[in-house]
Amino acid sequence: MYFSIKEKQLLELLLLNKTGISLEVLAREMEVSSRTIYRELAIAEDTLSLYKIALKKKLGTGFYLSGESEQLKRLKKDLLNTDLIFDSKDRQSYLICQLLLTKDNVKLVGLAQDFNVSLGTITNDLTKISEIIEEFQMTLQRGKGKSVTIKSDEESLRLIVSGIITSKLNEYEFLNFFQNEYDEEYFEKVKKSRMPFLSLLTYRYFKLATQVTFRMKQHFFEDISNSGLMQFIVILTLISMRLSEENQLNDVHFEEKENSVLTKEITDYVTKEISQESGLQFSILERKFLKKAVNGVRFFQKQDLFSADYNIELTYQVKEFIQLVETEVHWEFSKDHTLFSGLLSHMESLLNRTNTSVLQVEDSLYATIRERYPEIYKGVLKGLASGFPNKRFSENDYIYLVIHFASSWENDKKIYGLKAMVICSSGIGTSRILENRLTKHFNELKEITIVSLSEVNDYQLTDFDFIFSTIFLPQFSVHYHLITPMLLSEELVKIKELIDERIEQKKQYTLTDSLKEINQVSNDKVPKEKTLKEIHHLSKTALSILNYFSIETVVENRPLEKTLLWICRQLQDIGILTEAENVQQKLIERVNMAPVGIPGTQMGLFHVRNTAVASSYFGIYELEREIPIIGIDRKEMCLKRLLIMVAPYPLNVVERELLGLVSSMVIENDSTTALFDKGEEEEVRKKIEKEFKAYVLRKTH
Repeated sequence: MYFSIKEKQLLELLLLNKTGISLEVLAREMEVSSRTIYRELAIAEDTLSLYKIALKKKLGTGFYLSGESEQLKRLKKDLLNTDLIFDSKDRQSYLICQLLLTKDNVKLVGLAQDFNVSLGTITNDLTKISEIIEEFQMTLQRGKGKSVTIKSDEESLRLIVSGIITSKLNEYEFLNFFQNEYDEEYFEKVKKSRMPFLSLLTYRYFKLATQVTFRMKQHFFEDISNSGLMQFIVILTLISMRLSEENQLNDVHFEEKENSVLTKEITDYVTKEISQESGLQFSILERKFLKKAVNGVRFFQKQDLFSADYNIELTYQVKEFIQLVETEVHWEFSKDHTLFSGLLSHMESLLNRTNTSVLQVEDSLYATIRERYPEIYKGVLKGLASGFPNKRFSENDYIYLVIHFASSWENDKKIYGLKAMVICSSGIGTSRILENRLTKHFNELKEITIVSLSEVNDYQLTDFDFIFSTIFLPQFSVHYHLITPMLLSEELVKIKELIDERIEQKKQYTLTDSLKEINQVSNDKVPKEKTLKEIHHLSKTALSILNYFSIETVVENRPLEKTLLWICRQLQDIGILTEAENVQQKLIERVNMAPVGIPGTQMGLFHVRNTAVASSYFGIYELEREIPIIGIDRKEMCLKRLLIMVAPYPLNVVERELLGLVSSMVIENDSTTALFDKGEEEEVRKKIEKEFKAYVLRKTH
């Protein structure tokens, strides 16, 4: 008995959920559309009939298997012990890897036997493969006696093969597999029955790569995603395999940043570990390639403003990208800090990735995403084309970026989802037009209830955030807004203002109020990972930064170096610094390392982490006379405001994240950028306080 990869996954889910599993859960678990699930269920029914097992559906519970226990056990055993068969796309993906990793020409008849298909099917696969790889400057070469091979340079080979393997592995199964102890026999069994693409990797080097990757994670990463781990294990395994077979790199296309301190440290660590345990040696080119691989997972390390590797230029690009999508979709994505942070991480990964997925699987999930969020999809495509014109992105990339924006949109609806009642006297046609207009223009409205005058008393009016009416309601019991059935443009503007105001009301608490709420929480409700001591430290740090914040005027005209020295001496006087000259010098070094000017403003963000800093600080200094500097966009600009951010070394997580919030506000949103550029002290303070409040609540609730 043979099972396709999707069929095997589907049957295992049905066996696991004995009482039933819904269509939606099946689609989510298999990462496909409902349409694909229906197709796979139809295929599975034929297989199940051989076991005398019926596929049934029950209202409220979903699909389940019905049959004798012995037959169900037999199916479960066969799923564990039988080979998988490939669909056409998986087979073509595997063929590309197989041909790239094989030095000699491969006979077509042998390939047909390996995959249990006809010679004609293999021939058709090779025609398709030839078209695909041509885009990657590779060629399919046919030899004597109906044989083939793929010619490629070594770097491209590694990137393509690792990309395909990573894309074909199930993340959950992969992690469950290598997190347990396993020997070669079990490795062979798993790759045969569950993860066939693992058979392209050698057990010895896979095991070594797994061990080294986990040790690397413990040494260097606070947080690395599962996909990042999987990606790095695969590429490190492949590097080791190719080195053991003496396949040398001729060149590596990689622009190494001078300040990539962490990348170098990780590369040094990994090469040392691999060499000690395997005897493999890494040349300069191999180290360069490994740095490229490390950069591919670097984004899983949180962006740290004080890190030598912090990419402020990318930060600015991501901000512009969000604004481009925002313009297209007509939704204020730029207010979502979580979206900004997630996109910054994801974009760094995409721009520095080390693998390439040759066959972009036309999975129904992608079609579903495009259908559900067409405006966001279009906005992402336009935003990438404009914001990253020289970068190449795949369909997969588009979809995952759409998911970022879609999640933000859905979360906003969930968090700030507002309810509106619309009172109409007209017919149902007019009511529906009005409802559609509101739905189209205001995603913030989670619920829109259309009622007639006779139905109003059936509802609790205080449950609604807004009450709109197309007719005048004298002596109505609650406040309402009079609108026309067609919603004129000026009415749309007014409603948008009302919605923004209501959202702000829902978000509006002071930091002091938040801390009072926290203090009222009983000990048994405090998350285990957060002790009262930690909560106290959190709130104390936030209040300390706020208390020291001010906007000061620098009266005397000085060059930038002397201005920074004057500021550092002021900070030394109030106890923020212990060695003003030392910190000033480090600030100058950071300026020389990378631009600090914020485009479209007259301000620059100066930051440093140093042992001479006693406590975290953020403040603004206003110059009487402008100083010319270079902006993040590499263009000349005039500096009028210095945003000074200093932190101790070492820097704890709380201080880093609080200061990170401030730096994000400065860059990621036009409205907050303008506030820091031109705003008064009290305005800026209130904004910082508001963000700190939200952070404290997230961390303690």
